[in-house]
Amino acid sequence: MKTLPEIAHELKEALTEGVEEGNFPPPNQEDLAEAWSRLSKRDEPRLRLSFGSRCARRMWYSEHRPEAAEPPNPEAFVGFSMGDWWELIAYNAISRRLETHSADYDLWLHSRGKEVEMDGIKGHIDGIVSEFGGDRHLAVVDFKQTSKWVFRKWFEGRIPDEVWGYRHQAANYIEALRQEGQEVEGFIWVVHLKDVNGFEVGWATTKELAPYLDESRDFFRKAKADTPPPRCEGFPGNAPCRGKTRTYCPFYTTCLP
Repeated sequence: MKTLPEIAHELKEALTEGVEEGNFPPPNQEDLAEAWSRLSKRDEPRLRLSFGSRCARRMWYSEHRPEAAEPPNPEAFVGFSMGDWWELIAYNAISRRLETHSADYDLWLHSRGKEVEMDGIKGHIDGIVSEFGGDRHLAVVDFKQTSKWVFRKWFEGRIPDEVWGYRHQAANYIEALRQEGQEVEGFIWVVHLKDVNGFEVGWATTKELAPYLDESRDFFRKAKADTPPPRCEGFPGNAPCRGKTRTYCPFYTTCLP
């Protein structure tokens, strides 16, 4: 059986070759409608599984004060748009390459946008990779965009998970599939390095991600409490909303008047 790193690198190879050959279907009307729908809901305030490592106070406002949300600024909106288009292109390129070269890869990518649920909280996964022609799931696949510098330092363990984490989100999705009766070997990130226009992959086994699940559930418990957590209660040293480099938050004005 193929190991998780082997599967990840085969997905990277399929993506690289698929993009170079133009071997992916162009977005059709249904793709465009779906992409726009997902973009319009991207920061619709609601508690979801992708919030597993975000600021607990933001999560609380998403649960209790969704009407206080502000629309994304132009920079954030463009970033979300590019991320959604990258995911669409990458998914189509990989799935078509695996399909047309099944003898070489023995894998298939499916279930894009599948809705999953954990402990009453919903989320949508980017895809699942399985053995070709079978129903045995191997890993959850997620598409991300970041810089080469951030990715390398994160994957080599030189920056903490909360800077470019997503491990909590990964643990949530794996647990949601487990609650459906589906076991997977782990999680694979397919990453577009936007500063060099290249591709990379990262991975983590289900066992490696298990400790992050309890932390996610703790954040969700705080989000459902009657009173909001203290300001900037995230991971140690993680208070981006106080500086000019803060990430987009729809509750910035309400949280920090």
